[in-house]
Amino acid sequence: MPHRAASYSAGCTTDYGQLGTSGLTVSAVGLGCNNLGRPGTPTESQRGTNTVIHAAIEEGITLFDVADTYGKTPGLSEEMLRTAPARNRDDIIVDAKFGMDMQGANGTDWGRRGSRRYIMRAVVCPGGATGERRRTSGG
Repeated sequence: MPHRAASYSAGCTTDYGQLGTSGLTVSAVGLGCNNLGRPGTPTESQRGTNTVIHAAIEEGITLFDVADTYGKTPGLSEEMLRTAPARNRDDIIVDAKFGMDMQGANGTDWGRRGSRRYIMRAVVCPGGATGERRRTSGG
């Protein structure tokens, strides 16, 4: 059952809850980052992205959703999210989707983009493409 807590901005409240059995607490509303770096959107530029990310965090959003195919070029939204200056960065959770054909950007996949090998290269390992774009710890 989600609980309510005050967000970072005065007068607003945000629902929070557990993310499955992970032990992570996240906002009930997340920010889909598919438009970061997409042409013709306010978040095409880093400045626009920074504005949106900052506003989301100020409203108490702690869950950010990206995929390796988002942006004008594959991985651009991940890079823009990573670059956006954010207070409370330790309080945000970034989830990653994968499996779309990246034309080899995550290494040779032989059409098996759900294999353990592919997941490790695309998402989990610090040296993996997505991990590097987000500079995640891999853990």
